[in-house]
Amino acid sequence: MFTHVYVLRNGGKRVASTDLLEQQPVRGWLQYKQVPLDDLGPRWEAHLLTMAGGKPLLRPLNWARLRRVEGVMHLVGREDCGRQSKKASPAWRRQSWMCAFDPADARPFLQRMAAAAAARPYDPLEDDRDDFIDPLAWQPPE
Repeated sequence: MFTHVYVLRNGGKRVASTDLLEQQPVRGWLQYKQVPLDDLGPRWEAHLLTMAGGKPLLRPLNWARLRRVEGVMHLVGREDCGRQSKKASPAWRRQSWMCAFDPADARPFLQRMAAAAAARPYDPLEDDRDDFIDPLAWQPPE
């Protein structure tokens, strides 16, 4: 499906919400698919392409999780930022995309993000808050 994608992180750090309001979205074909099983188990990837089966516009989003937020899709995952040498492990950075069919649908959400960021003080741990949540520590609902 053709969609407009707002990149919410740069180098693993969140982009300032005021900059998001000025940022132009990247328009392309969004492909969200499950990759074959490997040692890490089942996982999903998101790709933004020029057209169906075309060239990539952004780095693929690995271990992607899909969330829906008021008419826009929020994809969260990690992107491969390359290797320092041939034998080095890849440098994985956190990345998230906000996808909307029409940029007008994403505008109210971006404005609320900017207003919420201006209303609260900066918290350096906020960016990585979900890193402290253990996904295997599942608790049944009460």
